[in-house]
Amino acid sequence: MARLAHLLTWGSALAWVTVSSSVAVAQAGSTPAAQADTFGRRLTAAAELYRAGKADAAKLAFEGLLKEDPNHPEVQGWLGFLYLRADQADLAMPLLEKASLARPKDLEITTNLGNAYLALGKNDRALEQYRAVMGKAPKMFEPHYNTGTIWMRKGQFQKAILEFEWAIKLKPEDSYSYNNLGVCYESMRDQKRALEFFTKASNLRPSDKIFARNAGLKLARLGQYGAAIPFLERSDMQDPDCALALGDAYLRTGKLREARTHYESVQTLLSQNAVFWFNLGVVRYELKDPKSAEEAYRKALDLAPNDLDTLGNLGLLVYRKGDYSEALAIFEKLVGLDQNSLIAKLNLGAAAAKYGDRPRAIAAWKEVIRMDPSRHALRLDLANLMLAEGDAEGAKYHFSQVLLKDKQSPEALNGIGLCHLKMGKFAEAESAIRSSIIADPAYVPAYNNLALVLDKTGRKQQAIGVLERAIQRFPDDPDLKENLRKLKAAG
Repeated sequence: MARLAHLLTWGSALAWVTVSSSVAVAQAGSTPAAQADTFGRRLTAAAELYRAGKADAAKLAFEGLLKEDPNHPEVQGWLGFLYLRADQADLAMPLLEKASLARPKDLEITTNLGNAYLALGKNDRALEQYRAVMGKAPKMFEPHYNTGTIWMRKGQFQKAILEFEWAIKLKPEDSYSYNNLGVCYESMRDQKRALEFFTKASNLRPSDKIFARNAGLKLARLGQYGAAIPFLERSDMQDPDCALALGDAYLRTGKLREARTHYESVQTLLSQNAVFWFNLGVVRYELKDPKSAEEAYRKALDLAPNDLDTLGNLGLLVYRKGDYSEALAIFEKLVGLDQNSLIAKLNLGAAAAKYGDRPRAIAAWKEVIRMDPSRHALRLDLANLMLAEGDAEGAKYHFSQVLLKDKQSPEALNGIGLCHLKMGKFAEAESAIRSSIIADPAYVPAYNNLALVLDKTGRKQQAIGVLERAIQRFPDDPDLKENLRKLKAAG
């Protein structure tokens, strides 16, 4: 069975607020009047650079303005904002603190100062800023969103949920709020609500690979593999979890060729991932390519030598191709790793029987029967193997146990007959084998064994007659023909 890794990711940690540029002149007395007009025009031009998408150029321009007037709150506010956007919160914080002191009523500056504190992990100081803004402007989106982010960081998910819900009321199409609601509900183990908000976020913003990741992995974890596929397909295929999950979803929905194509396209990314090689082995085997499947399983074992699933699948694969020696070694290891695995012991017995190690097969199958006495088909195999090893009494016990559940089992009746034959009880043997034929006239081995009993008790012609009549019914059976030939050749 394919397996899936899982990890959730938050959306954006901050909602940004630009700063006002309504005051485009220097503070009185800081420069001469003519220079003030020039300074104001340059400040406005720097702001326009940002609005034109030239953030780096805007930052350089504001840095030049700050050198000319280090105490200008408009420049401090803008440059602090630009540093924040450039992930330079350590540079942004002191500028925004000064700007906030100069303009305590400027909500944009107050919010961005909160953002700087938040980016630097100063959560409580950030909360103070956001509360101040919400007290003055309760319908401002950013403080609610960022406060929700802080509560989420602190693990206080109910508080975070309330803030994100407020944020959504103020900005109904904000995909980040929906995504982070999903993270909150995921953390509270409310899978249904988590899925609802992850999918909402991704559908609102299909290009966002993190949102697609969260929705796709959540759907896959909940077993909704078909629904997961479109989200995983638009997630980042350089993300190992997404790459692994998409192949898994293809596999589980029967899209085997898509699964193989996908897995092999991400082979370099996942080359050190044992689960990847295991899943690829599953896909290749399902596509009737056992040789390539074996290669994949062996690479998985190189990375995880004691993985039970890989050992089990590889053991079955080499067993089916007739390499009973290696199959036996693999199942021996598997049983050693998992003493409680009934399937491993069952397969160990099968490999040992095929390899010719009857005592090992008998020991393994006895363990299986001890663990699950209801396995009557296995009891028949075990009894036949014990009889072949000369343990007629032990074989007779297991044949008898089958008959307790199914009095008309032709295999068990035939087996009881063979046990009696082994012990020299010819009358009992003949009676049991004839009962086998009555129970199921199509059970061919009983005719061969009845002929054997008749021949051993001096009734060769009757034995020949049994085989001839059987051949009329089953003309293509090679054992009947060969046994009849041998009886006639004996004279």
